[in-house]
Amino acid sequence: LAVPSQDMVLGGYYLTMRRPGATGEGRVFSSFDAVLLALNEGLVETQTQIRVRYTGDFINLETQYDNQDVIHGDVEQVENELIDTTVGRVIFNSHLPDVLPFMNGLMKKRGLQELVGYCYSKHGNDLTVRMLDEIKEVCFYYATRAGVSFGIDDMLIPSTKGDLLESARKNVLQIEKQRSSGVITAGERHNKIIDIWHRATEQVSEEMFREMQQVEEDEGEFNPIRMMADSGARGSREQ
Repeated sequence: LAVPSQDMVLGGYYLTMRRPGATGEGRVFSSFDAVLLALNEGLVETQTQIRVRYTGDFINLETQYDNQDVIHGDVEQVENELIDTTVGRVIFNSHLPDVLPFMNGLMKKRGLQELVGYCYSKHGNDLTVRMLDEIKEVCFYYATRAGVSFGIDDMLIPSTKGDLLESARKNVLQIEKQRSSGVITAGERHNKIIDIWHRATEQVSEEMFREMQQVEEDEGEFNPIRMMADSGARGSREQ
């Protein structure tokens, strides 16, 4: 079993991200080579949304119910059509074997793992090993290019955290009163309190990620903590 993890996941995530307002957004290209030339000339950026003419098999993960389910993705036959994608996704797919469809979507840890499974089930061991080598090279390279690190200012405290904690404390007091009155047992009290704080933790993490995303959209910069947790490269939302 060989699957990308940690920094390889972070590099693949950074490479396939989309950033609104990036240089050259909306430009149209006739081929993948034209996209790479434009990138070298500084006319577009890695996360720039573009349209490029493409012929071949195509899996649009962005329109799937589960955007990481590569194995069960619908394969379309595209003939000389303009597809909506990003510069980074063109780079990523140019490192995949020609027999694989164009994977158009944000690649997280599970998406990369399913890509390996898809290649293995369709084309066997030898091609999968070669693909893994290519993924390792390109994803490590872009993990380095991303230069991801974080400081205290990236650790956003959600504005609703105080209210969520206060609500949890009130619920715990209610449970304590029920135990004192003999309505519930000590075991039930324990389980209910654990559940209250678990739900409070989930709510705080969800709010934090929502506010991180809002700041990203307002300022046009990625939050490295959100990138690491959302991609699956490091940690989790709860952590």
